[in-house]
Amino acid sequence: MAKGRATIADIARSAGVSLSTVSRVLSGRESVIPIGPETRARVLASAAALNYRPNQAARTLASGRSQAVAVLVHDISDPYFSEIVRGIEDVASANQYMVLVCSTDRDPVREREYLLRMGSFPTDGIILAAGGFEEEAGLDEVRSLIERGVVIVGVARHGLPIPTVRISNEEGAREMAEHLLQLGHRRIAFIAGPPGLTTANDRLAGYRQALREAGLSADGLVLAGDFTREAGQRVVPHLLRSTPRVTAVFAANDKMAIGCLAGLRAAGIVVPDEVSVVGFGDVPSAQDTEPPLTTVTIPLREIGRQVMREVLQQLGGQPPSAALSAPTTLTIRRSAAPPRSGKPG
Repeated sequence: MAKGRATIADIARSAGVSLSTVSRVLSGRESVIPIGPETRARVLASAAALNYRPNQAARTLASGRSQAVAVLVHDISDPYFSEIVRGIEDVASANQYMVLVCSTDRDPVREREYLLRMGSFPTDGIILAAGGFEEEAGLDEVRSLIERGVVIVGVARHGLPIPTVRISNEEGAREMAEHLLQLGHRRIAFIAGPPGLTTANDRLAGYRQALREAGLSADGLVLAGDFTREAGQRVVPHLLRSTPRVTAVFAANDKMAIGCLAGLRAAGIVVPDEVSVVGFGDVPSAQDTEPPLTTVTIPLREIGRQVMREVLQQLGGQPPSAALSAPTTLTIRRSAAPPRSGKPG
């Protein structure tokens, strides 16, 4: 038995195979020269018996790869991003990659600081798992990282020279607003997200387009929000004072919709009998609200898988994909219904 930390040479002696065989088994690179199942099992058994742990620093020096990707999210406490990260980890773990998550709090300066740090951090890829800012702050940093060979992929609309998984934010918001219009609503309030974010602006644009095509104005109906649950609660007093009263509320994400539901319930307002509430995203808790939330479904976990696969493909030498997309769909639950009078309201 080897003393101290076991090496692949120790495993090779124990299993009675060559160093290259051990290396191929442990790295998962067995496609060029196949290794028999008995030999593979013997190598893995020897590695386990010797309590072998790879020296990541040595592997990075030898291969030029860190087997790590960094993921920048706007808010790690938001289940929207947690679901995307779960999808990223599904693919990363299957390919022996470690995932490092950084939360920017929707602050472009903080995002730029993270990108600057990545310049000296050994990461193979960076995933910008949230929509971009209308005025991108990290353009120079991104270009510098790309020139160094770091693969960078984004989610949603960005003003950066990177491939992205485009989410149908504008189309999804338009379809949800059209659904409310078809139910008979005419006074539809919209709780917007932070105005500097592309995702928030795209969803607002879809809502405005649906009202405009229906011959309605959004004047006085767009309320400031910030994608937090608290923002959804804060607007409730304004909604209750509106004249004429709004009959439906469309929140630009599920967290604000859930906050709005809580605020209305505290005020004694019954949803959807007195006012309908809908959201955007379809986070796991959306189906557990009372009533269950009608929302725009984004395939969040699959987006995570898709973006991580894109990183691995580029690391394998393939060019960036020309078109990556994630269509949205409406999920109809019980938080939206026709106006109580049965007439357009």
